[in-house]
Amino acid sequence: MVEKMKTTIQTTMQTAMQKLFLTIILAAISVSAFANKLDVNKAIKLSVDIDKGKQLYQINCSRCHQSQSYISKQHRAGTIPLIAGQHKNVLIKQLIDIRNGDRQNLIMYPYTLNQYLKNESEIADVSAYIAQLPVSVNNTQGDGKESNFGKKLYNDNCKSCHGVKAEGNNNNFVPKLQGQEYNYLLRQFVMIRDKRRAKTHPKMLEAFNKISQTDKFSVLDYISRINP
Repeated sequence: MVEKMKTTIQTTMQTAMQKLFLTIILAAISVSAFANKLDVNKAIKLSVDIDKGKQLYQINCSRCHQSQSYISKQHRAGTIPLIAGQHKNVLIKQLIDIRNGDRQNLIMYPYTLNQYLKNESEIADVSAYIAQLPVSVNNTQGDGKESNFGKKLYNDNCKSCHGVKAEGNNNNFVPKLQGQEYNYLLRQFVMIRDKRRAKTHPKMLEAFNKISQTDKFSVLDYISRINP
């Protein structure tokens, strides 16, 4: 009886916390409906202050993304990306797209608003700091069973944009995939393929549609093994 009561109380508390979290998110969205939108092109042209970017990162980002290249359980689960060493322009665009409502991410959304990142300059500073961090080489990889086939799929469908070593392209806003967690890659693949990520580049959708449900494990396994 006591155990049953404990379970009931724990379930009730979890439900209450989930509702509270959702309320906070919705409140942030409501308040920010009047927030000023930011300009990607303006942000990427600004001079950056790495020291200020470091301060912003430590205050606003490190709790979830961790310090530098440390990999947490959330990274391993694929819910949080490894961002150390990602291209500056890619980070700027992603942050501003989330803020402007062009990319849906309820967890990240409040952290792109004025109370955390006031303007293009602060977004450019924190992005520049993250970009100069070393890319992790301790990421979780796939099972390796079909990585050779995955390499062929990558070369046929992904290399032209993401590069030979998945290095991406800063000027073209193509993200670096090197060292990324396998589970995060898998999660994003499914979201893009199922059109649950807004404003995905048409070339990405075209490439994803050529890769079958089974073959996705092979290509992502290969990508997860590409180190800088």
